[in-house]
Amino acid sequence: MDTCSYDDVITKFKSHCMPKKNLTVERHNFLTRSQKDAESIEEFVTALKNLSLSCDLGDLRETLVRDMFIAGLNINNRGIKEKLLQEDCLTLEKAIQIAKSVEITQQQAQQLTKKSEAMVQRIKRMGQESKGYEKFKKSQTGMSTAAQGKPQQSDNISLKKCKKCGQIHKYKCPAATVQCHTFSSNGMSPDQKKVNAILDLPVPTCAGDIKRFLGMVNYLSQYIENLAEKTSNLRLLLRKNISFHWSDSHQKEFDLLKDTITKAPVLKYFDRKSPLTLSVDSSKNAVGAVILQENRWYKVGIDFFSYCNITYLLVVDSGIKLELISFPIITPMSCTNAKETITSLKSIFSRHGIPLTIVSDNGPPFTSEQFKLFTKDWDIIHVTSSPR
Repeated sequence: MDTCSYDDVITKFKSHCMPKKNLTVERHNFLTRSQKDAESIEEFVTALKNLSLSCDLGDLRETLVRDMFIAGLNINNRGIKEKLLQEDCLTLEKAIQIAKSVEITQQQAQQLTKKSEAMVQRIKRMGQESKGYEKFKKSQTGMSTAAQGKPQQSDNISLKKCKKCGQIHKYKCPAATVQCHTFSSNGMSPDQKKVNAILDLPVPTCAGDIKRFLGMVNYLSQYIENLAEKTSNLRLLLRKNISFHWSDSHQKEFDLLKDTITKAPVLKYFDRKSPLTLSVDSSKNAVGAVILQENRWYKVGIDFFSYCNITYLLVVDSGIKLELISFPIITPMSCTNAKETITSLKSIFSRHGIPLTIVSDNGPPFTSEQFKLFTKDWDIIHVTSSPR
């Protein structure tokens, strides 16, 4: 012992008294750790970090803790897991921040739900008390009327369908003073007050705000083409077990809907003399159908043009009379190959109807085999002319 230094003594003491580390067992404990019931995000992350210290993970420690954190989340936090899996370039710190934010939001929502349920029960009790009083009051009135020899009023009031909305109301129709559309000699267009109300809505901060926004947008659904596609990201936030997290994709969709509403078209009135066409279509997000009157739009001309380094597809109704006004349809194109051209035309024809004839030049997309198959499948006559 006289020849041993202090450091030698400490080393021998640790090797004798402290248990040896089994790396396989330590990593097994780390890789099989999952979030327990009622365990908070903070507690779960701390436990994973502590377990990783004895696993000799080196530079991979932070990324493995992040992966085990996502994989080990409790089933009750499935919404948090789905949100984290959608994020790009996710770091451990960012994952913890998002998870804590969602956890706090869920706790606040639960508190609000409890308060709402308590308020509902209170209102129900007040309603029951009010009904009891009304019943007592009616019985007293009935007795007084009977004593005077007058016939009692029947509770069965004659109800008729409302001419405003087609529903049955006991009292005033809630839509009696509501105006959603403006009618003129040109056709039907959205009421500007309704449009302004939507434009003034702030960015949603919860699912309830999204429901109110979409509810107002649905009033003007007939003016918005592909509404189901344009609201798909917002409607995802209304699903059960999905935590509310506003992202750039939601903001882009929110702004696009507002911009679309400001450019709502004027819808023409029904013409009994014009033929009808039923056009139906479906996608992964919705199923739609529209009744079209093809008094125009039986012969259209199509071509490309460029403006400010952007290429556009131009579609013009070339079969109308000269005294009628027709606005061209212009669609920006990422490229002008046959596939993209056909996709754009399908979108246009699904909204405005399928023409009988298409007139174009002999450009590459219009003379391709794909375009020939497209016009054949859609039963459209394709007429080409030599470019000038």
